[in-house]
Amino acid sequence: MKKIVLLLLLLAGPFSLAFSQESGTCGENLVWTLSDGTLTIKPAEGTSGGAMENYIYSSSVPWTDRTRDISKVIIEKGVTTIGRCAFSYCRGLTSVSIPESVTSIGDYAFSSCEGLISVTIP
Repeated sequence: MKKIVLLLLLLAGPFSLAFSQESGTCGENLVWTLSDGTLTIKPAEGTSGGAMENYIYSSSVPWTDRTRDISKVIIEKGVTTIGRCAFSYCRGLTSVSIPESVTSIGDYAFSSCEGLISVTIP
């Protein structure tokens, strides 16, 4: 039995890493990427951008399995809103850069971001 459990754990390791997302969509015309601790949100190629999705809980954001890895958020020009609960519980988040194109920030967008010390807003 121990050999079967060990085999299953060894086999599960590579699969769990393969399914961890590094990029995706977070609005009709927005994409996100996570690289070296920096989460970047920008307009999808060929679009002018738009609004982020609103999320019910922090566990519903597309980068939910990577919140520990996020230390910096860069929101690029063209993003018009920051969605509800978008970055809540990103406890390692220390800095956020928000462009002038953002006109609203959803409820609880940065709740429980205990390490957040720098927010750049034009």
